[in-house]
This record gives sequence, structure tokens and C-alpha cells, in this order.
Amino acid sequence: MKEQERMNRQSDNSLEQIKIPILILHQCSDDCAFKYKQKQEFTNQCKRFVGLSKSKKYSFVSVPNKSYVNGRCDKYGSAEENDIFISRFDIKNHHLSYPDEIVIKDNWYIMTINYPLNKPLTRKYESEKGFTMIEIINNIIETYREIYRIENETCTNKVVPIKERVGLMNRNTTNGEFGIWGHDIENLVIEELHYYPQTHELGMFIGS
Repeated sequence: MKEQERMNRQSDNSLEQIKIPILILHQCSDDCAFKYKQKQEFTNQCKRFVGLSKSKKYSFVSVPNKSYVNGRCDKYGSAEENDIFISRFDIKNHHLSYPDEIVIKDNWYIMTINYPLNKPLTRKYESEKGFTMIEIINNIIETYREIYRIENETCTNKVVPIKERVGLMNRNTTNGEFGIWGHDIENLVIEELHYYPQTHELGMFIGS
């Protein structure tokens, strides 16, 4: 579904595109206690390949991370590109690297949400000072949450609970104001952001 995941974006590739990197300060977890090392193995090769008795096979094994001390690794606090889960983001407790930096200098921009919606929503935002990273992220988050709330209030065929779903476990299509299909809001992540200054459009790569 990669093609569908990339729908919230400007389609004209001839326009100037400015990438807005999503940089998150690294927060350590139990996963940081280990790192992965490539392991090379040899396996028997089919005898019909004359002169080749063995072939290389690669796999990865976890080994202790020596830099992990007292619950922190050597990457703690460093900025790294990462995704943002729409349902989990907390504007009061986030780890954005540069939340207050102006990343769109224009005094207005438009944003279209069309994934995973059958009926897209377009909004215009205005500000005399331009827009900071935290403002842009918050606009996306709050708009998605509003869309899902309104959909649940206006649809007559309700969302099938996860435990009752079969197959791919995808969210059923509902017939509310936006016609959400395929994914619960808990599935959605902001993967990339781009700005198109000629059209004042914010482009988004939304994954699921």
C-alpha cells in the first residue's frame, strides 16, 4: 500500500520543493541495550554449480551495546530523523529537536488531508510571523484527530472493533463526512514533510 501511503503530497514534480526534516531527540529504551551485527555464514551450494562447494549467507545477531550505561546509550539526546505517531503525539511532552524554529516563512499555507479519506479536507493557515515546526506538527495532528472524531459522529455504519476483524485487520470503510477507509488513527504516522513555496502547499507523506 506504499502508493496509497504517499497520497498527501503535491503532485507537480516541477515545483520547487523544500524538505522539512522531522528531527527527534533520541530517547533511550530497552532496545538500546543491544545493537545488531552482521553475521556471515557459509552454506552448502548445490553440486550442479561446478567448483562452488559453499555460498555466503548473511544474517544479523544482537550483541550487547557497550555504550549503554545507566539506561542511556551514546545516542541519547542526539537529533535523528524519525516518524511521529499521530495518535500518540503530546504537544506538552514532545522531543522535537527544533520546535520553535520558523520552517515556513510565508504568512499562509494550505494543507490537504486525503489519506485515508474518500472525501479530502483542505485548510488554510495564516500567521504574520510564519510557522514554527511545532505549529505545523500540531496543525496536522489536531486536524487528523478532528477528522476521525467527526467521522465517528456522522457515520451510520460503525467501526468494527479490532478483535472482531478478520484477514488484514484493516479498519472498515465508514460512511461519515470524510469516508475513512483502511486505517485507524493509531496506525498513522507522519513520515516526511515538504513545502512548495510557489503554491503555498504543505506536502505530507503519511504512513500506516
